[in-house]
Amino acid sequence: MLRQDLNTGPYQAGQGTAATAVLGETLRACRPGARRRRRMTDAALVVMGLIRDLQQHRGLSCAVLSGRRDVRDECEAVGEKLQRSLVAASDPTAGWQEWFGSLPWPQIMAGWESLRHGWRGLDFHTNLTVHSALILDLVRFCATLPTPAARPSVNSSRG
Repeated sequence: MLRQDLNTGPYQAGQGTAATAVLGETLRACRPGARRRRRMTDAALVVMGLIRDLQQHRGLSCAVLSGRRDVRDECEAVGEKLQRSLVAASDPTAGWQEWFGSLPWPQIMAGWESLRHGWRGLDFHTNLTVHSALILDLVRFCATLPTPAARPSVNSSRG
């Protein structure tokens, strides 16, 4: 019943009062901080996805190097997905240049490019080690992403 009243009453989209207009402007003014927190969260989720995909690529490429031909296509697909994700994160239009446009990101990208083109020529142990080092670089990078500033407590403003 309440939902129906909201859809047909004065609070229907475009029919708000002056008070709802002021509230909307206040909420829009608060949004820059919320947008920044959302971008930071999205950036961290991208890095976590990259870590997951790189771990999967490590396992599949080690399996291929061990002679398992049945996982070659899957390994290639994961490598292509990883490449697309890394390029997308580096894209200046993605809104993440603040984090993905500075060091150590270019080094991580260079490490992946080298690994992407050369893992087939590595032995099992070296492939495992190089993948693991790149995963650790991504973990360290994720740790450098800023966190939302802690809100001051109510008592901290008092003398």
